[in-house]
Amino acid sequence: MSIAIAAFLPNHLIVAADTAGFGANGLGQYPKLFPLAHLNGVLAVRGPARLVATVALEAGLSGLSFDDLAAELPHIIDRVGSGASEHLAALPTDRQQFELFFAGWPEGRPRPALWSYTQPRVGAKVEATLWEADDTGAPGICAPWAERLGPMPTTADLATSDGLIAVARRQVQLMNEHFGGRAAGGELISARIFADGMVIERAGELDAEPVISGGELVA
Repeated sequence: MSIAIAAFLPNHLIVAADTAGFGANGLGQYPKLFPLAHLNGVLAVRGPARLVATVALEAGLSGLSFDDLAAELPHIIDRVGSGASEHLAALPTDRQQFELFFAGWPEGRPRPALWSYTQPRVGAKVEATLWEADDTGAPGICAPWAERLGPMPTTADLATSDGLIAVARRQVQLMNEHFGGRAAGGELISARIFADGMVIERAGELDAEPVISGGELVA
């Protein structure tokens, strides 16, 4: 599994994901955030990390506009998931859920856009949700989150890299406790998307013990 943050700040949209994934040799680091620079957008994932690279490749090669790609992504997720169904079906049920986030600031728009896509298990219907910013730049998604972690993070909590890392570390702790071991972590990779472009950075380490290499990605 993974952690993800996707939130509206006053003058930009931030999307962030961890890098931990399970490889043939154990826990390793793998990309879960992919830029689509020609659309001034990114894709990020929670769930089986090996799917997002193929989804991102199909999305990047589709030639579609931002809005048309947003509409097509459920079908792309279905196709990619069907092609990996044997592999995914072998995963424990609680590791099959796939969440994809498509975020960006399309040219000429007054505000950024954020879509989330959720597939609870292999072959299930993909649910698409449009998240819209309001005039205050209200936060969107911190997944996972639980009441015992306190109130949902505010825009002030997520405005700096230090604040972002602090929130993400609490999410990692929650994931690891839920699964009884290391289930998320590595590094936090963030994308801050503005009207005229984006900045992607390695925001910082999420683990006291670094995650280095796990071999070929399994999940």
